[in-house]
Amino acid sequence: MPKSPKARKESSKREREEGRMSEEGLNPFRKSSRTERSPSRSEERTQSKEIEKKVETVLREIKEDMAGIVEESRARRKELAAAREKEGEQEREDILKSSEENGELRKELATVREEMKGREEKGQLEKADWMKRMEMIEEKMEQREKKERKNNVIITGIGAISGNIERVVEEWLEREIGVKVNEQKKNIMLSKGKLKEKKGERMYIDDDLTKEERETQKKLRELVRAERDRGKRVKIGYRKIQINGDWFRWDKRQEKLKKVC
Repeated sequence: MPKSPKARKESSKREREEGRMSEEGLNPFRKSSRTERSPSRSEERTQSKEIEKKVETVLREIKEDMAGIVEESRARRKELAAAREKEGEQEREDILKSSEENGELRKELATVREEMKGREEKGQLEKADWMKRMEMIEEKMEQREKKERKNNVIITGIGAISGNIERVVEEWLEREIGVKVNEQKKNIMLSKGKLKEKKGERMYIDDDLTKEERETQKKLRELVRAERDRGKRVKIGYRKIQINGDWFRWDKRQEKLKKVC
């Protein structure tokens, strides 16, 4: 008995549906024609809470950083007050100018952090951009600190000192290595090899390094000890070491040694 038009239409529709399901079964990578559902209210609330947590974390980090900046500013004012008592007018002006420049850099850093917070709240954080800007600002601050310390030296192992510390150190330098405090730093560093070992202790004269430089040199000394334990010939320099005649420089960003070409 021939099928009615309605029966033929339903049969054709069923065959097309079966063919589509068969094709999807044979091809698991075929994209489904079904429309994906929109996120539910529960999922939207979960995403909102995650963004709020990120914002809270950023705000806490900014608060901690600002506390460190305030503490550093207090220390800088103390240094400036001490400098007024024993340094000339030109040096006082240089320190004041440096302090003002550092203050501007800190303001710029705070601005970047505020921008970062706003972008996080809007879900439009451009991490690569603000990270690069902060690195540039921190590098400027590091260079400024190095400039302030470039004429300083650090003396360790000299033992207990009583009375006028400044006068005692001046006399000690002139007696031990034959230089006066008012001489150029270069002469002092060139003559530091004249220091003699006394009573089982060793006295040292070193450059006045920044915190970042001290951390780098500490890592290099640890690497030197490890390489020497392996029987290699090792020398240490500023931000670099020599291993079996080859020089390697410390890469701060990648936290590893890179061979100097």
